Amino acid sequence: AVASAPAVRSAASLVHTDDGRLIVFGGEAAVDEPRERRGLKDVWSLGAPPSGWAACSCPTPSWEAWQCGATANEDVPTARSNHAAAACGGHLLVFGGWSAGGDVPLAHPELLHLETRCWTHCSTHNAPPPPRGNPTLAVV
Repeated sequence: AVASAPAVRSAASLVHTDDGRLIVFGGEAAVDEPRERRGLKDVWSLGAPPSGWAACSCPTPSWEAWQCGATANEDVPTARSNHAAAACGGHLLVFGGWSAGGDVPLAHPELLHLETRCWTHCSTHNAPPPPRGNPTLAVV
């Protein structure tokens, strides 16, 4: 049995980091919550088994809930669902998706430094893209 694991959710992101962890961010809580409280902004990691991930392996999961801070007391991360996420180097980038209430598309990207577990808003050189629900990201 798993002692601690993320709450049941939908519309979350799951990314694989360079060090072999799987990171879950955000999503939408179960429907028994009021609509305005369904948006999640928690971060969980699942470490790779000592022998690594292998086809047809069913290792005992070892989830860890992350306690994350924010740079300069910024109000981040934003609760969101149906967003895009990508891990690149030592960072997790999240973008777009829907607000906690599920009714407002989001535009602002946010960045989590995976080593310090500290969130910040991303800045852009040009105008940011317009808000969008259900976006995608790819690391090439």
